[in-house]
Amino acid sequence: MPRKYDPTCTFDGCQLKHYSGGLCRGHYEQKRRGNRLTPLSQYTDEVSTCAAQDCSMEFTQRRWGSRRKYCSRRCRDRHGQAERRATGTYVPFHRRPGAPECSVRGCIKARFSNGFCSMHNERYKKYGSPGQAGPLIAAPGESQWHPNADGYIVRSRDGRLELQHRTVVEERLGRYLWPDENVHHKNGDRSDNRLENLELWSSWQPAGQRIEDKVQWAREILARYEGEARI
Repeated sequence: MPRKYDPTCTFDGCQLKHYSGGLCRGHYEQKRRGNRLTPLSQYTDEVSTCAAQDCSMEFTQRRWGSRRKYCSRRCRDRHGQAERRATGTYVPFHRRPGAPECSVRGCIKARFSNGFCSMHNERYKKYGSPGQAGPLIAAPGESQWHPNADGYIVRSRDGRLELQHRTVVEERLGRYLWPDENVHHKNGDRSDNRLENLELWSSWQPAGQRIEDKVQWAREILARYEGEARI
């Protein structure tokens, strides 16, 4: 398929790469500024020294674009960070000295967003309220049930996350659930964990399709569930 435009500048004798309007970057800038198009080179004869500390590298200025102060992006970023550290703007706003306090009464942490510190702001986004001033850290085994972002009722216990619907079924069966078992909410409400709204599902199936594999699987699944209470 033929190209719609020449990949090089259309100015007579210019072999630079096309930028816009059929012209290279230099001739495009000439046209944009209303100047007469003239032959150009990519760089001028002006030699500058890098403005970054501990760098004396020399470089030539480009013929178009903003005036360069640094020899490379690395020097530019390094020098910019040093300037921001010196003026205090490199430190995030809520970590700077004199930052306003959190709007929650009793909290002395610096304000981060929405008038709250980072901790209360996270609570506000998750639950719609910043809650109490102090951290919500429960004693081992005393964490309260609460909804998570997916709508399930959960709690933290002994360093692991518990799902209430699985806990209800495990207490009814008197055993832990197998990895291939999951609990289904009949009415689709993930927060409705009444026993009558829950049913036990199993995704266990034989890996192969040979008759002896299926017979062995049938024996194992009967041994697992025979005589057990139904959910």
